[in-house]
Amino acid sequence: MLRLLCNTILREKATDCWILPVSVQYDRVIETETYVDELLGKPKEKESLWQLMTGGGSKLQLKLGRIDVHFAEPWSLKQSLTEQYAAREYDRVLFSLGYKVLNDINSVTVIMPGALVGTVILTLRGRGVGRRELIRRVEWLRDRIVAKGGRVAEFGNRTTAEVVDR
Repeated sequence: MLRLLCNTILREKATDCWILPVSVQYDRVIETETYVDELLGKPKEKESLWQLMTGGGSKLQLKLGRIDVHFAEPWSLKQSLTEQYAAREYDRVLFSLGYKVLNDINSVTVIMPGALVGTVILTLRGRGVGRRELIRRVEWLRDRIVAKGGRVAEFGNRTTAEVVDR
């Protein structure tokens, strides 16, 4: 898609295109069933924007829990092309712009509460963990992520214990 947009601008079929990196996270994993199928050897079905927009596979009808949407600063594709194209070959410019989009998305991405709980559970060894210890570990992980400059979604007015219970 980025190549198509760049070609359109370079051929002067469009004056510019503004890139708006968007990060979307939700509590529930909607790909659970397809992931199980993939683990059993079934090839992954190709997804399309059209399927998502028209409700193909009815993913839009699922109850996803909390959804967080964050936008990075928009930027001009034409300006970025102008700045980079003179100094580099075209394929390198495309890779650079692609990584810029990914970096911008990552810069506004937050870690969802469910992902914190899931991460702690996945790192446990042994037979299990008590509720109090799970809460302590989730709080520790959240604090470490924030201390290292990461972003964690707000729990709203829920305590860590309520997040773990949910």
